[in-house]
Amino acid sequence: MSREADQKTQGEPDPAFVGNVFADLRLEGGPAVGALIVTEDGRYLMQQRDRRPDIYFPGHWGMFGGAVNPGENMDAAILRELVEEIGFRPDRVSYFTRFVSDLSRLDQPDIVRVVYETPIDDDALAGLRLAEGRDMRVFTAEELLTGKHVVPYDAFAVWLHRCQARFGADSVSRSS
Repeated sequence: MSREADQKTQGEPDPAFVGNVFADLRLEGGPAVGALIVTEDGRYLMQQRDRRPDIYFPGHWGMFGGAVNPGENMDAAILRELVEEIGFRPDRVSYFTRFVSDLSRLDQPDIVRVVYETPIDDDALAGLRLAEGRDMRVFTAEELLTGKHVVPYDAFAVWLHRCQARFGADSVSRSS
């Protein structure tokens, strides 16, 4: 197998593209949402991000989700993003956590990223269509956290989800 084919199989960013991670294009902060889509066997459906230099962490694996539109609430944004990106209309989404990144030093608004969790059954998983990103795959938490190029805050969300019992929590009860 060629190096290029192997990289595509492994889902790793192309070394020639890594420079785009640090491109000089302007990025902006703002509110965003992401979904921990959990399969029946406890794996996570993830998206390999496009390799565009004008987005955060191009070529990395991450949660499906995205920016919140002006006037849109977080709950509506995650439902819209899931339909737009993979044609998924979950029966329910539950609030899981949120991350706040203070970008005031960069003269940008904070990035507030709300993370939801939603289950997906095998039939729904088989019917998804990728409309945004390079690829989508399911991974165990261990696979994501050892050796994949994963968006850092998405990796932390997966780790928190996988290890939530260590914090004395069995599940999150806030639903949308």
